[in-house]
Amino acid sequence: SEPVQLPDISLPISIALNEIDLENIRIYPHGADKPIVIERVQLQAAGENERFRLVDLSVHSPQSKATVRGYIQPQGDYPLDLTLLWSSDYEQFGHYDGEGSVQGTLQALEIQHSLSGDINSELEAIVNDALTAPRWDASITANSKNLGRFAPELDQSPLNITSQSKGARDKFSFEG
Repeated sequence: SEPVQLPDISLPISIALNEIDLENIRIYPHGADKPIVIERVQLQAAGENERFRLVDLSVHSPQSKATVRGYIQPQGDYPLDLTLLWSSDYEQFGHYDGEGSVQGTLQALEIQHSLSGDINSELEAIVNDALTAPRWDASITANSKNLGRFAPELDQSPLNITSQSKGARDKFSFEG
């Protein structure tokens, strides 16, 4: 298959979206009994020439919320700098908070993410040539004092993981 090549996008005018606010969204996937419920989507963004700035994109549902901020330049190697803050609260899994970032270009992306809750984790990765020949160098740590919330037979079972992975789609290593 041929590598994916993204088009260079340049806005012929300046755009400012000061406030887009959508509420009570229901998405009915084919064959699903219940809809996916999104309580609110808010967007503030601006674009001029070759740069798009995502001032704030927030999505709220009954059990979770997420906000993305940053910029992307949809030309060349698509330089970007995005941050994510999110939280979720599901009775079965508990409350979790996450934050992360993606910075760089499609030639060299730095990805970081932290998770806190009944399981805490840290992810750090560098991804090179994301669209043409993806290669990565990533590490993840995860720990929990007690996995009992996830399955009764795991009550009082701790979790401690430290893993490292390097490589590409056709050849990679994984340790941990």
